[in-house]
Amino acid sequence: MANMTNYLEEKLLEHTLLNLPWSSPNTVYLALLTDNPSESDLEAGELGNEVDGGNYERQSIDFSGVVDSEVENEFDIEFPQATDEWGEVTHVYIMDSETGGNALYWQELNIAKTIREDDLFKVPANNLTVEHD
Repeated sequence: MANMTNYLEEKLLEHTLLNLPWSSPNTVYLALLTDNPSESDLEAGELGNEVDGGNYERQSIDFSGVVDSEVENEFDIEFPQATDEWGEVTHVYIMDSETGGNALYWQELNIAKTIREDDLFKVPANNLTVEHD
């Protein structure tokens, strides 16, 4: 996952070059989306394509330390069992809040995954990578 959102790019520029205060979130969360939102939706703070209902909730992520300019999820990221169809998950977003909040990074899945009732969605440890090019 290497796509930084405009929100995060601006915050990092302001913080590192203009000395404006910004605090990174204590916890980040993985959100599942059924389509990629437009940049204008993101700038408005809207993730209209995020999975909703059916026992879905964003899951916190624990990252390992930085090695060779990248971090990986240290543990499995397991979503609760779907109690209704979630649809075809095509994108994942790293968010700064359990609900609402700001998108930090995003990536299209290599293979879209349709989540039906009773299915589970899991990202195994070391399979979610954020890297700096």
